[in-house]
Amino acid sequence: MATSKKLMDWQHYDKDNKNYNFVIAKHNKTNKIHAILGFYPTSHFDKSIQHIDLALAIWKVRDDIKAAGLGLTLMNYLVSQKHPRSLYGIGVNPRVIPIYKYMGYDIGVMNHYYIANEQKKNFHLIGNFDGRYNSETIINGNGKKLIRYEKSDYLNSSEKITNFVSELRLPAKSHNYLYHRYYCHPIYNYHVYGLMNQNCIIGFIVLRLCSYNSNHALRIVDYFGHNDGLSGIFGELHRLLQDYDAEYIDFYNIGIEEKILSASGFIKRDSKCEVIIPSYFEPFEKRSVDLIFTYKCENNFNFSVCKADGDQDRPNIIL
Repeated sequence: MATSKKLMDWQHYDKDNKNYNFVIAKHNKTNKIHAILGFYPTSHFDKSIQHIDLALAIWKVRDDIKAAGLGLTLMNYLVSQKHPRSLYGIGVNPRVIPIYKYMGYDIGVMNHYYIANEQKKNFHLIGNFDGRYNSETIINGNGKKLIRYEKSDYLNSSEKITNFVSELRLPAKSHNYLYHRYYCHPIYNYHVYGLMNQNCIIGFIVLRLCSYNSNHALRIVDYFGHNDGLSGIFGELHRLLQDYDAEYIDFYNIGIEEKILSASGFIKRDSKCEVIIPSYFEPFEKRSVDLIFTYKCENNFNFSVCKADGDQDRPNIIL
């Protein structure tokens, strides 16, 4: 973010207001920046979204600044200016958990699910493999299919998706949101698949292929659709594992019931699991990662987030 203006502008520059989505604290006398808080609303990728759902990004007070409560002041200022319906962060630093709790935010660890490729016997990315390739509660999806949508196909699908846009789901997403967030990314190449049921679109799954030493992993970074649409698609997911020659497919999320994902073969990995499902590829680290999340939202909403809803699915190395 500090070296690529292209990436910074794509994620944080508000073209309409001609400023960056950051709150900053500057010293009155020296004019030097002492603290920053980055954010972006879902409307950053679709201006027609009316509700204000804010994802938090980098939140940092300079190490040499000893102004008590400066970081909290930035957060309070952001809330007072934007009045968000929901505010959330993924990949929270454990050191700031007490601050979020003080502000009344919910804190937890994102659910992490995976399916290992049954055609693989030797794994180079996965560690401590215990022989479980998938769950034991797979059901038949009754003809559900995953169809890859190229950019032109996706643009022509907008009139077909209104049946699964939920007004009660947070954060707000839309057809245009997915287009600008994934098809227009300046660096990453995302793969968008339509989830079909009897020739009707019931959702979209967004994938990204990660590789290390010619070994591959498929990462589901976003899902847009009814949660139960993800049930019973093990055959299709395993087909993708073969198509991409990937060792595993994984999925970080909050808000989707375990029984739905288990019905598609996903195994839930938690902190007690010895199987290593790597998350970091830039650079590669052979270890599992627990992503801490936090959120606060208005009542009576289904809060459901995936890894790419925050700033966890962005480049760390730009070649």
